[in-house]
Amino acid sequence: MAASAWTWSEELERVDGALAAGDVPHALMHLGGALALAPNEERVHAVVEAIAAQHPLLELLPKSDFLGAHLLEAFALRRVGRVDEALVLLAQLTEAFPARRFETLLAAWLVAARAAGRPLSEAAQQQVLRVLGSVGQKSIGLHRLFPGERELLSGYEALADAALDGASLEALRWAASGVYRRLGRFEKALAAVAKQDSYFFLIQRGLALRASGDAAAALAVFERASAMPDANVSDVLEQVRCHFILGNVDAARALLARVTHTDDELAGLRKLCAAPVQGDGVEALDRLRRDVWRHPVELPGDATANLFVQHREQLPPGKAQGEFAISGWESPSNRLLVALFVSGTPDVSRATYTLTHAGPPFARDPFAQVRGERAPTWVAQQGLGVQATPAPSPALRAQLAALSTSAVFSELWARAGMLAATLDARPADVVAAMVHPPADEAWLQTLPAGLFRYQVVTACVLAQLPRPWAELRGSFEALLFGPVDWVSAAAVQALGEKSRRDAEVAREGVQWLSELVGDLLPHSAEPRASPLLHELGALHGVSAETTRALGQWFRAQFPEEREPTPEAAEQATPFVAPAMPVREAAAPVRSEATPASAPVQGGVPGWVWLVGTLVVVAALVMFAR
Repeated sequence: MAASAWTWSEELERVDGALAAGDVPHALMHLGGALALAPNEERVHAVVEAIAAQHPLLELLPKSDFLGAHLLEAFALRRVGRVDEALVLLAQLTEAFPARRFETLLAAWLVAARAAGRPLSEAAQQQVLRVLGSVGQKSIGLHRLFPGERELLSGYEALADAALDGASLEALRWAASGVYRRLGRFEKALAAVAKQDSYFFLIQRGLALRASGDAAAALAVFERASAMPDANVSDVLEQVRCHFILGNVDAARALLARVTHTDDELAGLRKLCAAPVQGDGVEALDRLRRDVWRHPVELPGDATANLFVQHREQLPPGKAQGEFAISGWESPSNRLLVALFVSGTPDVSRATYTLTHAGPPFARDPFAQVRGERAPTWVAQQGLGVQATPAPSPALRAQLAALSTSAVFSELWARAGMLAATLDARPADVVAAMVHPPADEAWLQTLPAGLFRYQVVTACVLAQLPRPWAELRGSFEALLFGPVDWVSAAAVQALGEKSRRDAEVAREGVQWLSELVGDLLPHSAEPRASPLLHELGALHGVSAETTRALGQWFRAQFPEEREPTPEAAEQATPFVAPAMPVREAAAPVRSEATPASAPVQGGVPGWVWLVGTLVVVAALVMFAR
């Protein structure tokens, strides 16, 4: 998952060196590396062609699970006329590594095949369907994507165009319509499903109409679809949403009365329909969907934090008494929490707190800065964390604390944005404020939950400071890859949201969050893991390799966790890897040519990769909801 040590041009230099030494297999591995780094670079393609003209690539390619080797195999298959096999392989790589922009190359190959008069095989169409279906998994039910979300999907418009040209598989039209809709290409979305009136065509048409702003026309389409044999309760809810947008809350409530089951989103929808529509109905529905996806901002479940939660009435903030001795490891913010409770100040030297790390030391020092400049958060003194820099101004800290009264992330983000727009503060001061909360009586009464909310809203202010990303990225890199703490977890949430909303940040944000999976401490109190699970589960561009690694981490740290029974599902929320289509598979493909690390004992892959077997999951046909 780590970034390559070389650029694609440096990989090509090593290709030349290996060829000069007569080592063609070694040259091919570096050529695969160049392709993995720059799959759409014509200069790399020219080198592939030149070598293939002199050597039988398919015979010389080493057996490897390296991504570059599989890319080179796809090029070799295409060159010898095995186009469908090449398309299937490239489409599988596109699905497994969505951040690599393979979709642009795949679109070009589809266009070339069509221009050559070659119809696509059903196998190739099915695999392209999987790719287009995977695009919608992270944004199901949303009408309007944020700019960063659209940037992450931007290459798929050309792929949808190419897939529709001569496609015989109807589901490709539904999939392409869903892609166009997410990108705001509503005319294309409607045209893709305009020629038929079967159930799935109608559903896509209704969704596109409503997203385009024509809720009345969408309502009529959903009413037609609900009368068909394939109809289900989802079609009733689509009508409810249309009525809500149109301001017909009485009609919406009447339809909701027919829905007997409930969940968090249904409960929120009923609440929305209980009063006249205020403002933009589409925006309200999208906010509901995003809020349901994202759990409330809750205190990390460390031993010290849990103690204060469980005994809050006996431990008044600023006046609590007692000594807190922890055996194990936990974030430095726990000591800060103790200081706030026992002294009413963020002075950690006044915390009656000891921490004894049982077990072998971590390979990664929790206080180390493994990447970027040193974060102005924590340094170690005798094994305990102390603030690395003096506190910023009391006025700044008071302004930040005033924002931290909500547990709903979207509210914290909105409040942070309003403050950031008028704030004259250096990014370093905002970061330092995360470990220097205020000590006024009103804010102390929000503890213990108030501390983490304060840190989250401060990270959100940092993300929205009116400065170029170039001036903010260093602060985020320092927080993510510096001393492991709740402030790191807060930065994960803020960067995830900024990646969704800011097209300039989106791709680097996904890359950093993916790389952070490899930096997680092997400890159940690692604060970055849970927010990573949520952020990576909602951002496009996360590879199967990253998803598998994160799933293995959770399985290793929580080996006794069991799936909840249906009866307990409402009371228990287990750690679950981000949803991916499941395939029976051989070894997964790796992004780097370096030796793979041993799998975590007892780990199970959240997604596995297979070349040669096509399994189209039925749920992908319904990706558009």
